[in-house]
Amino acid sequence: MTTRYWDEDTSGEVHLVHSSQAGDRSRSSGYDSDSSDGSNNSMTTIGSDEAGDYFREIHGRRFPVADNLPLALPVDNEELLRFDLRHASIKLLMGGNQWTPIVEALAPVRGRRRRVLDICTRSGTWVKELASERPDVDFVSVDIAPVAPHTPSANIEFEVYNVLEGIHAQDASFDLVYCSSTMTTFRDYRAFLPEIRRVLRPGGLFLFCETELEVYDASDPQLVRPANNAPGLTRFARLARRELERQGVSARAPTQMSAWLDANSGFHPPTHEMRAIPNGAWHPHALMHDVGLMAARVWKATTFSLRPMLLSFGTSLQDCEALTQAVLRDLQNPDIQTITKFHMVWARLQWPAGTNFGCKPGHLTKLQNSEALAVDRFRQISDRKSPTRFQRTLSR
Repeated sequence: MTTRYWDEDTSGEVHLVHSSQAGDRSRSSGYDSDSSDGSNNSMTTIGSDEAGDYFREIHGRRFPVADNLPLALPVDNEELLRFDLRHASIKLLMGGNQWTPIVEALAPVRGRRRRVLDICTRSGTWVKELASERPDVDFVSVDIAPVAPHTPSANIEFEVYNVLEGIHAQDASFDLVYCSSTMTTFRDYRAFLPEIRRVLRPGGLFLFCETELEVYDASDPQLVRPANNAPGLTRFARLARRELERQGVSARAPTQMSAWLDANSGFHPPTHEMRAIPNGAWHPHALMHDVGLMAARVWKATTFSLRPMLLSFGTSLQDCEALTQAVLRDLQNPDIQTITKFHMVWARLQWPAGTNFGCKPGHLTKLQNSEALAVDRFRQISDRKSPTRFQRTLSR
């Protein structure tokens, strides 16, 4: 149960969840506990005059106020536009929202409706689109602060609370936990995995999606050589990683998640897949050209979104502005061809011992095998002769 709250500043409705007893909640996994209720929440109504308690301004950008939250990405309108552009680029790259692991996790089951938890939903574009596509599924969307207005939906419940302190949900209550672009939210992502495991049903799916904060040379046949030909992009990525890691953020989570989800974590062996994203409009294939154009705009916006973090840790405003211009030069130069890597890692929660597992668990896919497949796919697309769109600049 949540308390509905009308935010006068955003003219939208959110569901606020507050627990003064979060520390007393059960942390046991859903299938080794006698109790199905892993939480003991008390709700309080928050008035619109208190909405400012959720935010603070840092170097001109709005950030959520929450204990143990790293200083990384803001939650203002500019950042929500960047996040939606990233979503659109991934959706175009993947051919839609319903990827194979999602379709399998949400396959209809007799006697009940499937349930999905979307952690750090931000604008809510993904959950709203998927909820529209799958009216037979119920969704819970969680964010740390009321960052965006949400139109009421019959099968979505929007909640606001500090998820870093734990998920306010019963044990074994979700079929899918979806975490996309959440790396910068957690100081120690690995320490949060038991909480995800707790709220998943046996056989439920954890899906982690993240773009690697690294830039690679597209001319490298294996797509593993750092893009030293793109000094602006490379320096920005390295500087951002350094300042995130200074705060304890696992900036290598996209490549490390598979190892974290090992047999001792309570999950079946994970599947790890990677897709190569061109940076800029240099790719000859029309679809990848458009993906790259959107990716370039995401990079541009990211230099502004992460600027408060860089300024707070000692980078001067002059250096930040010069770095943004260097990134733009790399992205606009058709002779500088680079890619970033979009990682998808998913694993099913193990069933209790002796349970007849009704569907096949994911099979372990080594990162190098995943990258080999992604490289082959990227090269095959690159070899196709298709009309390219006219060159558009990033200055629009």
